[in-house]
Amino acid sequence: MGVDVLHAAHPERLAGFIDRQMEDVLHLGHEQGVGLLTHLRTALDAVHRDLPDLRIVEQGPHRVAEGAQDLQDRQLGVTPCKGADDRCRTQIWAFSTITGRMAPNGSAYPFTTPAWTRNLITPETGTALAYLDFASMEFGVAAGLSRCAAMITDYVNGDPYLGLGIAARLAPVGATPQTHGPFRERLKPMVLAVQYSGGGGLVAHRLKVDLRAGTRLVELHHQKYAGYWEWSDRRLYAAFADGRLVTLDGWQCRVTSRTSEFSARNWLIQANSAGIFRYAGIMARRLGIRICAIVHDALLIEAPADRIEEEIARATMCLERASRMFLHDLVLRVDAKIIREGERFADKRGTKIWNYVERTLQELPREVRDAA
Repeated sequence: MGVDVLHAAHPERLAGFIDRQMEDVLHLGHEQGVGLLTHLRTALDAVHRDLPDLRIVEQGPHRVAEGAQDLQDRQLGVTPCKGADDRCRTQIWAFSTITGRMAPNGSAYPFTTPAWTRNLITPETGTALAYLDFASMEFGVAAGLSRCAAMITDYVNGDPYLGLGIAARLAPVGATPQTHGPFRERLKPMVLAVQYSGGGGLVAHRLKVDLRAGTRLVELHHQKYAGYWEWSDRRLYAAFADGRLVTLDGWQCRVTSRTSEFSARNWLIQANSAGIFRYAGIMARRLGIRICAIVHDALLIEAPADRIEEEIARATMCLERASRMFLHDLVLRVDAKIIREGERFADKRGTKIWNYVERTLQELPREVRDAA
């Protein structure tokens, strides 16, 4: 079946195709051993197939890739400067962290630079961009992996961070992201810190509440989500006994007596989240979806303006099916934001500075502004 017929008008057919492809990839990884996402030769053969100008040669038991200069000339992401097509690229350093996540250049990647610079991202003529973001991903991944019924219910039914804050009497009943947005932004990292074994003192300090209130949030989390804590504890006991932590698709890290409890609990969520994106990305590529950037728990895609809604539906299907495969049938929510021609990728955290930049540019003489 060709991918050209797998469009949003046939969701069942598309979902079946994605599931079969993911199962094939996972099966390949398991056949070749825990910790090997794919065999080195298989991976390099795939690179050679996709990039024929990149010459791959044998050197004993290892294989090396030559042609870095050719890659740079073709501007495939090895240089952070603007290309002939007016697109800025930088190396993302995939698999460079212990969790398997990427670690792009913080001073060059547009989603790690200051928030106001996101406004420089605009669609080309005739195209549109879409930002697809997993909602409350770390909480949802913890809920799905642990199969904690209370955690799953809170994830499915609303905003889990404010919900826990209301239950802990840190936010008023009826608080929503719209009415208490700034407080939610401060509360979210604290709920996640508690999820990874953070204490009441940390919560109290960051939220500027007394120690009793911070401790109440920690105790409530342990009581309400006992199923999560039982699962997380079991995984930690096994990890320290076996000397390693392993994800569903085989990514692993070494565990020693020097590994902290916080790091181990955090790794379980971050590494499996990275796996979800790996398989969602593989499926999106096989479906011909054009991915411009991966942003921790989101994708930025591009499509012709008249097809952006269909591409959103197909990319969303990839993200949802990948989460379902990793999380015991729990499907994570995906939020989508469209940036159309003439619009900018706006980030509210950088609005004030961007407005200042625009005002300053308008005050410059025309010839100076054009040169800038």
